[in-house]
Amino acid sequence: MKIHERLYGKLHAGVATGHNVLGLLKQQRGDLEGAKECFQHALDVGKSAVGVNHHDYAVYLNNQARLLWSQNKDSRQAAKLGSQALAIASQKLGADHPRTKQYRDDWGGGN
Repeated sequence: MKIHERLYGKLHAGVATGHNVLGLLKQQRGDLEGAKECFQHALDVGKSAVGVNHHDYAVYLNNQARLLWSQNKDSRQAAKLGSQALAIASQKLGADHPRTKQYRDDWGGGN
């Protein structure tokens, strides 16, 4: 990540995506706190790099939400983040897009 930050700057979309991917890897390895930090970095960088209404930002929201949900730590916050991801995906990708459908299934948005 440090190389990406030096090459592109700390507020670049690629840096946000890198943090997100690193979070997924940490989650798979069982480092849930590390994953949470990476997902939060992705959200922080993504907010500036692509904006809060971008479909990539929805991915970062959904990953953080799923992590929180899986830990049974903060289901209210998880549902809030998941609902935001669903709203962004619906608006930017359309109701029939596979990602939108996934978020709808995950967060109870109906059919």
